[in-house]
Amino acid sequence: MGVKKPPTIPAWLAALLVGSISVATILLDARVDNSSLLETGFHFLYPSSREGVPATLTELGYAPAHVKLA
Repeated sequence: MGVKKPPTIPAWLAALLVGSISVATILLDARVDNSSLLETGFHFLYPSSREGVPATLTELGYAPAHVKLA
């Protein structure tokens, strides 16, 4: 989105600061199955977060002015 990447710290250091459960939750890479939701007739406005997040931030007034969205 054209913004500077935030600083990072090692997971072990974060665990010391906020606890190992909090760090595990943040680092969790969960897969989801949307098939039961889609069977109800629900449809997503955007096909992925790559399209949805920038558009939503722009609509909320948070996207940087120099970023062009498709």
